[in-house]
Amino acid sequence: IEMNDRTLRSDRGLFVLTWSGYGVRARDDVIVAETGDGGLSRDFTTVDVNSRHPILRNVTGPLAFFGARSIEVDSSIQPYSAQPLVYTGSQYYGETTYVDYLQLNIELYNPGIDTPRGRLPVIAASENRTTGARVVVIGDGGFAANGEGFLSAPSNTAGFVFPANVQLMMNAVAWLVNADDTQTETFEFPTPGPTATPTPVVTLTPTPEVITTPEVESADETTG
Repeated sequence: IEMNDRTLRSDRGLFVLTWSGYGVRARDDVIVAETGDGGLSRDFTTVDVNSRHPILRNVTGPLAFFGARSIEVDSSIQPYSAQPLVYTGSQYYGETTYVDYLQLNIELYNPGIDTPRGRLPVIAASENRTTGARVVVIGDGGFAANGEGFLSAPSNTAGFVFPANVQLMMNAVAWLVNADDTQTETFEFPTPGPTATPTPVVTLTPTPEVITTPEVESADETTG
């Protein structure tokens, strides 16, 4: 889990810079929701987005996440303009001791310790009004990883299972380099194929019925 990497903690390294300069940083949590069997699920999809932002232009369909951290956004009056772009559903919260859950199988929502349940930002963007510098923070490395957010079927094709993930990433790159929106292409991806090997269907072949023909006595045996 990336939250345990000391260089990626919210109060150290990279996120000290993104917080002071752009008002965005990842929290030290993992977004989860309780499951019916008493466990926690960290994989989810969402369509709750800030459609007014250029990065979400032409992004339709669910966005998929595979172990995301929530994003803290400073929306106060600052030299930068920071905005959440994508949110979770209201049933999710930020588990701050997710590794303990994995190792000890202890699942408990702790108010005041865990990130409160609600619409948690999972992607955010910010622009410095003075310099024009821009940054995008995505709380999940798997969002744009092959086999997860960029899973395709068949493999190594443009048949993306989550095409909205791909479109958002292309829009994010265009926005970061301040590309002209009117010149940015919109891509269409082919419908993906099956993502798993089909389960073989076993067809039983009926056993041929053995028909016994009664033995017929010969004429010699009858007269003998």
